[in-house]
Amino acid sequence: MRMILAAAASALLFTVPAAHAATIMPDLVGKGLDTAYAQFSQDTKITTIDATGAGRIVLMPSNWKVCAHDPRAGAFLFPGAIVTFVVVKNEEKCASA
Repeated sequence: MRMILAAAASALLFTVPAAHAATIMPDLVGKGLDTAYAQFSQDTKITTIDATGAGRIVLMPSNWKVCAHDPRAGAFLFPGAIVTFVVVKNEEKCASA
């Protein structure tokens, strides 16, 4: 009986409905912000931070590129996750880490 319960518990731990399945955060550093946006479903909350510190607001994502993001590339993302992009205008350079 103990073995059957352990097998059932194991099956429950690894059975995740598709609606709740995690995806992997891609590496979007250097990509256009519009390209980065397109990688996520509508239930992902996306925020941006101006990497220059000037507090500029993104109005046209196609005019911006990604310098960094949180979570890091390779992290698990679940539905409803929050992704933060640190961005600069396309003609600007990202600050060195």
